[in-house]
Amino acid sequence: MRYLTFPVLCFAFACQLASAATLTINGSTLGDPRWNRPREDGSSLSNVGTNVRFDVISFSVSQSGNYSFLEVVTGSDWDNYIFLYRTSFHSSTPLVNFIRGNDDISGPGHRSGFTENLTAGTLYFLVSTGYDNSDAGNFTLTINGPGSINAFTPAAVPEPSTLTMGAVGIGLVLFRLRKRKS
Repeated sequence: MRYLTFPVLCFAFACQLASAATLTINGSTLGDPRWNRPREDGSSLSNVGTNVRFDVISFSVSQSGNYSFLEVVTGSDWDNYIFLYRTSFHSSTPLVNFIRGNDDISGPGHRSGFTENLTAGTLYFLVSTGYDNSDAGNFTLTINGPGSINAFTPAAVPEPSTLTMGAVGIGLVLFRLRKRKS
């Protein structure tokens, strides 16, 4: 499952509403883009995870409060890591808008998670990634909290050249219709 992560394009997203204040997403970092991830506290970039695959999930919540995040590795043996960002996320600036990260809930393993106080109506980004450059695989992410969790998944988003050609085509049709009425 791939997620488009630029807030400017939110008009093109279909909104998925989670019921009972729980959202579960099955995802994968296999074949995804790479980045130099931050350290868990966001103080600097990692010197171990310098070229690690990542997947991004954008979401908002309907009610402010504490939300818990749990990501569990599925299928294969890899060391996962999660990060939370507020308002926007871009892999080339991984320290900007950083809120929190977690490698392992309790010692080395295949579970990452935390609880964070979120604000209703704010756009958030959860980044799933690996500990080091060779860590990638499948995961299940669960978010729980007091309000609805709206995850934004891409609709059919046309290529920019298609948008331009479509706009030119519509313009020509409107021009011809207008000319006929004159």
